[in-house]
Amino acid sequence: MSSDDELDRVIQRLEDSLQDDITVLGEDNQPAKLPARVREIITKHLQEDEDYTPPTMSTTPTVGQLQEENRLLATELNRVEDLLAASRAERDELGIKYNAISDKVSLECREMA
Repeated sequence: MSSDDELDRVIQRLEDSLQDDITVLGEDNQPAKLPARVREIITKHLQEDEDYTPPTMSTTPTVGQLQEENRLLATELNRVEDLLAASRAERDELGIKYNAISDKVSLECREMA
């Protein structure tokens, strides 16, 4: 039994289980019996699925791609570490300047008093 035959059987069972007297709006906004609408929806989604191509094993990165990614990540890590070191040095320099100015202001305040 082919997959198309099996699908038709499943759709037919689904249609048989639904009540024929229920009317819903079809794609063209015209009244349609519920089983017919179900068939429209299933057919539409199956057509959309045919356009979908699942990922294949070729999407698994190769050793070369992983090595290149590792190299790029290592380069970025080094750049960020350098920025962190520079910001720490700048922070230390600002701390030294702040302490020097604070000491000078404190000394001048004491002299004025």
